Amino acid sequence: MLKAAKPQNRKINIVVMKVIVIMTGTTTIPVSKEFHEWLKSKGKKGESYENIIKRLINPNGAQDKPDDTQELKDSDSSADDLLES
Repeated sequence: MLKAAKPQNRKINIVVMKVIVIMTGTTTIPVSKEFHEWLKSKGKKGESYENIIKRLINPNGAQDKPDDTQELKDSDSSADDLLES
């Protein structure tokens, strides 16, 4: 005759972790899809949009803020062309 198996007491530990990431010191700037694609095309793989913008504003790599009169230069199109459309 078969004996019934004894019930085994098993503990199952379930751990639920909730991770909230809060990025402070950042903002969102709304731009057109066309401008976003243009800006994206100026970047290098893995480069942040902030670094792309900084590089375009100050192509000489100087650490100080550029003059207000400094222009973006590009062989394909400029930011002014995109802003006008």
